[in-house]
Amino acid sequence: MNKFSFIALLFLFVMWGAPAAYANEKIMCKILTIEASNSNIGIDEKLGEYTKLFKMEPFSAYNSFKLINTEKVELLKGVETELKLGDNLNGTLKYSGLQLNHLVLSLNLLRADKPPVVIEGKALPGTPFLAAGLKSGNGRFVIAVKCQN
Repeated sequence: MNKFSFIALLFLFVMWGAPAAYANEKIMCKILTIEASNSNIGIDEKLGEYTKLFKMEPFSAYNSFKLINTEKVELLKGVETELKLGDNLNGTLKYSGLQLNHLVLSLNLLRADKPPVVIEGKALPGTPFLAAGLKSGNGRFVIAVKCQN
């Protein structure tokens, strides 16, 4: 291989590799704040895609799921993004990159007079990452994070 062929091959590699690397630098996420309770109102129709999940443990302990807030954000790799989750619940979400085709996410839920709750996990693109347990007015909050790269 001569010097020109090597440089041309290197140029093609860099040009074709750059879009793939750039694609992993940011993702779009939809964050749902849901209240799980036993208020006998059933599952909010806007949460239809989560019905199967809500029938499994630990969610099956509740009979009602109400959508409180929806937020869409673009996350840049390595940057914490502030979230307004509704019902005076705030936090941050951070995307740390891809690991074996899974999105690596860190959700920090802020609480008054208490340390934040930090949930770290991995999810396939398009698959929800769920965090639950913080007390709400009538039950518990469930935060669903669904991202696409």
